[in-house]
Amino acid sequence: MRRLILPIALGLLAAAACTYTSAYTTRNSTYHSVGGVLSADDFASARKGCDERLGDVQHGYEPSAAYKQCMLAQGWQLDCTIPPDAYPDPHNACRPCRNFLVLGVMGRECG
Repeated sequence: MRRLILPIALGLLAAAACTYTSAYTTRNSTYHSVGGVLSADDFASARKGCDERLGDVQHGYEPSAAYKQCMLAQGWQLDCTIPPDAYPDPHNACRPCRNFLVLGVMGRECG
């Protein structure tokens, strides 16, 4: 029983330490909240408002300066954008990955 208490306590502390910010990804762009924790509904609302005012951002392309400013005014700052021919690394959302095929063997290149 004592062996379980320490790992559980450390896990709870680590989870609590990571909850100070919210990060959401849309159209291969990753945003994080500034000035407090915001929910997925807050993010969706901010994105919808900026889309209506400034138009949709094409999938995988860098948002315009006006769009970034609109999102920032609603508490969301752009972290990065992954190119349209790549997908986010499962361990680092701002690192692009691409699959490749060499002699019939599938591989993944990130970075």
